[in-house]
Amino acid sequence: MISTTTLNAAIENAASLKAEAHQHSLDLIETDYADLLIEEENDVLSCFEVGKTYMTRSIGDHNCIIKVTVASRTKCFITTTEGKRFKVSNDSSTPYNSNTTTHFETIRPWGSFSMCPFIYSTDTKELKKDWEV
Repeated sequence: MISTTTLNAAIENAASLKAEAHQHSLDLIETDYADLLIEEENDVLSCFEVGKTYMTRSIGDHNCIIKVTVASRTKCFITTTEGKRFKVSNDSSTPYNSNTTTHFETIRPWGSFSMCPFIYSTDTKELKKDWEV
């Protein structure tokens, strides 16, 4: 049979270990949060701007250039000069965007399918067809 003093000592030891573990986890959470804040300060979000033209190429035809000029925008949507409305995504998990500290806004002008073109908010370079170069 276990004596009451041994049992009380074990309970106190367990409580002490639990408090120490709780404080250690709080310290880890605070450290992780501080690291996230530092990362957020270093991150840059490139946004679509009204009046700018953005271009990309079709994956199936190099000479098919998809061009979008932003006429107006809200937080979640852009409207083009042609009157089309696209949902803006700033998902940093896209393959083009995964290992950088610059985050891009993206749109899918032809919808969402396996080889759909993305237009990124950094795609402002003028593209020309092969015979125009």
